[in-house]
Amino acid sequence: MDEIEEMFDEWGIKEIYAKVKNMARPSVKIDLQKQRGNVKDIFSSRIGGSPVMLPSDEWPVDYGGNPQIFVGQINLEDASKYDETNMSPKKGILLFFHSPDLEFYGSVSENSKQFKVLFLENIDGLEL
Repeated sequence: MDEIEEMFDEWGIKEIYAKVKNMARPSVKIDLQKQRGNVKDIFSSRIGGSPVMLPSDEWPVDYGGNPQIFVGQINLEDASKYDETNMSPKKGILLFFHSPDLEFYGSVSENSKQFKVLFLENIDGLEL
């Protein structure tokens, strides 16, 4: 019995484990470490700060037209070495943004302007 199956058994929901075990996928835990000073590599994965974007890229806005807050970015070249499924892109940057007044209600489509994830495959020309 694996560790996850044991947890389901302890919680009294072992019958659910058989239904969901084939949907499980490997994951990567991100360990945040505080860094002082300026970012040396603008393409590094990080939380906060400024994103790398093309000067022509439009900043994401929420349902009210307000600029969204930059949450962080993930460098997929660095992250791909942990992708056991080999399904993720091997290069590019993921940028994460959210509305300043983030509130969820209704369906996913109603909340779609509350957050934005951008995938920038080509990093040439990107700047802070």
